[in-house]
Amino acid sequence: MYRGPFWAIIELQSRWVASIFSGRIPLPSFAIQQAGLTMEENIREQRPRPQFPHADFVGTADELARDVFGANFSPTNDSCTSTDFRPNGPDPNVTDEINQLSQDANNGRFVAGAVFRALLESQWSFERVLTGKPSDGTVQGQCQFQSVNSTELLYKEQGKLILPSQNPLDISQKYLYHYDEKQDALTVYFVDEKSQRTNLFHRIEFQPKDTSKLGWTARGEHLCSQDHYSASYLFAFNGTELSQFEINYQVKGPNKDYLSKTVFQPIKKSSFL
Repeated sequence: MYRGPFWAIIELQSRWVASIFSGRIPLPSFAIQQAGLTMEENIREQRPRPQFPHADFVGTADELARDVFGANFSPTNDSCTSTDFRPNGPDPNVTDEINQLSQDANNGRFVAGAVFRALLESQWSFERVLTGKPSDGTVQGQCQFQSVNSTELLYKEQGKLILPSQNPLDISQKYLYHYDEKQDALTVYFVDEKSQRTNLFHRIEFQPKDTSKLGWTARGEHLCSQDHYSASYLFAFNGTELSQFEINYQVKGPNKDYLSKTVFQPIKKSSFL
């Protein structure tokens, strides 16, 4: 049925077979058996063979539950687990725990870890647009996130800054991204010339899920002397991978009042300079 232990399906199949052997429920008709065998043969002949031959987990479990228990067990929650298909109904303790975890996830829990893992050893091209004082400008470049250890990534970027009436300038920057699994927190630090962590830049605070956005949003704040940096992030996922992300800074100070928007697109390792 699946390449992996999907316990609800396994238990329901076992109950169905035991019910057939005991005579509690009738054997399916010959026509139904033949149709089922034909379907399974077609699945086995597929090339490449599908990872999930019966992709509708909920539908398959619900159909088996109807046959075994004579009732519709379709769950009414946002999630579906084995406890939804118990003979005496779901275990309320498990259901409450799952609902709480789902609520926490919708409020941004677990996203920091997902982002950290998606950035691990990744490489990106980026375009940055600067608008305001002291000057408008653009930056085009590439960056990468290198693993320092199991909880830290070194961010390195290089690019060309283009300002009005000036020749393009080569720029580079480094930061350290630290992930705290216990706190489920992602924090950005400055680094020295040896790429060692120094002062705090800001903590990335993930926000509750917003269905109007294309991904997960986050915020951060940093005061640098008299300049205030207000950061906002957007992380767009495709499965467990990041398909794109962007960082926006609103910077205000005695001599600064500008917006910086950087959009990152993934690139192949062989393309990185």
